[in-house]
Amino acid sequence: MRKLINLIAVTGLISTANIVNAQQKLGHINSEEILMNLPEAKEAQVTLQTLGKQKQAYIDGIIKEYQTKAAAIQAKEKNFKRNKQRISY
Repeated sequence: MRKLINLIAVTGLISTANIVNAQQKLGHINSEEILMNLPEAKEAQVTLQTLGKQKQAYIDGIIKEYQTKAAAIQAKEKNFKRNKQRISY
């Protein structure tokens, strides 16, 4: 009787494990293809490109402003050095 109960328990555990394994399904999804076919993704791509161009233009403006200010400071520095040499003589 005890062997029968053990046999049923073991059989139940094995069949349960097989059922669990059978329910696991693996697959591959090409997410890039799916995203490229969605109209929202296309809109988002255009929006990102526009925003990127705007930010790049802003950064270019800041760089130009920096270069202008740096050139002005260097010019003032040269004048300051000339004036300092005149004063020290």
